[in-house]
Amino acid sequence: MFIFKKQYIVLSLVCLLSLKFLSSFFQENKQELYHEMIDSFVPKVTPYINMEELSADMILLDCRTEEEFEVSHIRSAIWVDEKGEKLDKSLLQNLDVSDTVVVYCSVGYRSALVGEKLQEQTKATVVNLYGGIFEWANAKKNIYRDEEVVNEVHPYSPEWGIWLVAPHLYELK
Repeated sequence: MFIFKKQYIVLSLVCLLSLKFLSSFFQENKQELYHEMIDSFVPKVTPYINMEELSADMILLDCRTEEEFEVSHIRSAIWVDEKGEKLDKSLLQNLDVSDTVVVYCSVGYRSALVGEKLQEQTKATVVNLYGGIFEWANAKKNIYRDEEVVNEVHPYSPEWGIWLVAPHLYELK
């Protein structure tokens, strides 16, 4: 009986140490793993733009659900929904080749698809924000609810929320 308990304790310690190592590895390599996920998962139908390349004259379109947008968004972003169907068509008609439209969502997947549609509908340059609002928030850039700076991002789902660095995770109801 004592040998069984001893083996159980040793096995438990090995499991705990393994979990601690894996958790530590994930946390230390989270950003690198996040970029690998984006590079393999997000369709490359719209060119990327990095957050450092953004300028005030670019038009930002948030391609997430209205619930996600209401939790927080990048300042001056216009909500257009995850399919781009809520976009004011007059906005597109007033754009020309010198304008740049930046689409974003949580990680870039939905915005890539909306960006692809927009490329067919406008003369403006359409680009996808690399890493989406998760990358933005993880870089500690300001995010807003209306005009107030907040510290929350809607995770889209619990599975996608792992890519947000705390305390940016909005608790799903």
